[in-house]
Amino acid sequence: MVELQESYNKIQSQVAGIQSAVQSFNSYHVQVVAQFSFMMLQDAGSLAVLAAKSKADDLTKAAQQSRETHYLNGILDQLCFPFVSGAPGGGVIAGVASGTILISPILDPGTDGRSICATGARVNADADLAVTTGWSQAAQIAEMMLAKYDQAMKQWAWVDNNSDALQARLSAIKLQIATLLPMTQEVRAKSLAVSQLAAKCDALAAEGTDLLGQLSGARAAGAWRVQNARYADMTLRIFRDESLRKYSDTFDLAARYAYMAASAYDYETALLTGDPTAMAGSQFMDRILRTRSLGAVVNSQPLAANGYGDAGLADALARMKGDWNVLKGRLGFNNPDTETSRFSLRTELFRIAPGSASDATWRNQLQLCQVDLTTIPEYNNYCKTLGTPSTTNEPGLMITFSSTIMPGQNFFGQDLAGGDNAYDPTHSATKIRSVGVWFASYTNAFGSGMANAPRVYLFPVGADLMRSPSQGSGETIRSWNVFDQALPVPYNVSAADVNAPNWIPYFDSLSENFAASRRFASLRAYHDSGNFTPAELCTNARLIGRSVWNTKWMLLIPGRTLLADPVEGINRFILGPMKTGLVTGRTMQGVTDIKLFFNTYSFSGD
Repeated sequence: MVELQESYNKIQSQVAGIQSAVQSFNSYHVQVVAQFSFMMLQDAGSLAVLAAKSKADDLTKAAQQSRETHYLNGILDQLCFPFVSGAPGGGVIAGVASGTILISPILDPGTDGRSICATGARVNADADLAVTTGWSQAAQIAEMMLAKYDQAMKQWAWVDNNSDALQARLSAIKLQIATLLPMTQEVRAKSLAVSQLAAKCDALAAEGTDLLGQLSGARAAGAWRVQNARYADMTLRIFRDESLRKYSDTFDLAARYAYMAASAYDYETALLTGDPTAMAGSQFMDRILRTRSLGAVVNSQPLAANGYGDAGLADALARMKGDWNVLKGRLGFNNPDTETSRFSLRTELFRIAPGSASDATWRNQLQLCQVDLTTIPEYNNYCKTLGTPSTTNEPGLMITFSSTIMPGQNFFGQDLAGGDNAYDPTHSATKIRSVGVWFASYTNAFGSGMANAPRVYLFPVGADLMRSPSQGSGETIRSWNVFDQALPVPYNVSAADVNAPNWIPYFDSLSENFAASRRFASLRAYHDSGNFTPAELCTNARLIGRSVWNTKWMLLIPGRTLLADPVEGINRFILGPMKTGLVTGRTMQGVTDIKLFFNTYSFSGD
């Protein structure tokens, strides 16, 4: 088809060349015809001028002769009158252009009659002369026109050798037409080949149409069989779909629990993908997301599959449990290092020197921390609020900080200095067992002091950070955004529950909402006497298992736990009680430091 198109394009180009040559020939031929017509017109004009001049000359001569004849006849008439007599009617002299003199015998009319005759003869001769003058003017006009034709002929682009030029152009056209002939034959041959291919294509199309018809028949027959099989037992199909839906919902619920177990495994081990010692938690999570089967479970214990087909949830759980049993001793989970540490917010976080000379700076820092707790999103989302319905605001103190476990830095990320505390960066993870809070110089004196058992909130809201114990990874720090979720307790599912028509796994097998978050309760803060007293430790295990390395901690001190009047409670906490006696103002003897206590356990990870 492409070759046929190329040949056709060649013919089109050749035909265009022939048309151009024919147009050029026609233009040249018109020019030649115009030239010959103009030349013939010039010849005709020349002949007309010559004829006019000849006619004018003849008429001029005749008029002269006639005039002379008329005059001569008059003279002769006068001379011959005495001799002409007796003739009836006298003699009449008539002059014509040929100059012939006819004298008829007439009677003598007298002298007056002869004068009248002579005058008429002269008038006729003058008329002939006027005609002659008109022909002379016509000849002059013809000569002027002929001169203009001559001038136009000089400006004409004359074609020389007209016959030869026309013959050359005709020969060129004939040559191009002769070249066109083999091209047309080539196009005919290729067109025939295309026609044959089109015939084959039509045959194949007809064969394909026949096959499509057979396929449509086979599909119709198959659809008829499938339809009969599908609706043969409608009740069986409905119950089967219901069972599959219940199985799918129950499986999704089990997969969610398995995924959370893998997430907890990943948080505890912090292994990297590809660790040769054990499988990372992210790999278990990928397997749980991909599987669509339950796997093998015997006596409520998941079993590992043999590696064929879809291993199921049971395989991931069994392998995770086996790896954990090995990693407990391998990474030191069953033999952690314990440690207790206290951290001063005044000296280690804010870098305010101890002693009365810097108390004003400390009080100013605390005043900058005053907030309305009800406007703090973390207080509303993470804490069990005090729950006083009549209050529209909750005055308190909010102190935020980040913690770190890096060489050369203290717990708060400041450059390590004298008196600072820091955790060991050679351990892969350092986690919280319990926490405590102390207020230095806190007064609970009757009347001028504050409550004996103040309450605070201490909780992390940032990302937990730990070092990965994977071998060959160098120092890789991993982070987790921990969502402290309240896991609903799944009920035991019986066969009767599964067969119940209105049983929905997600709602009927859980005791509460699956995505409910756990809120932090407040913990007691103690009065720091300067010495560590185990009895003053609030062993709050709410943060157990969380990493002490976090990007954001929050310490909230509600004023309502210090005094019934929260504003006065905050003022006494920062500035001390009011002075007694005649002296006004406050004693400026508030809390001089806030200290945090962490009881931790850590793993070397090697």
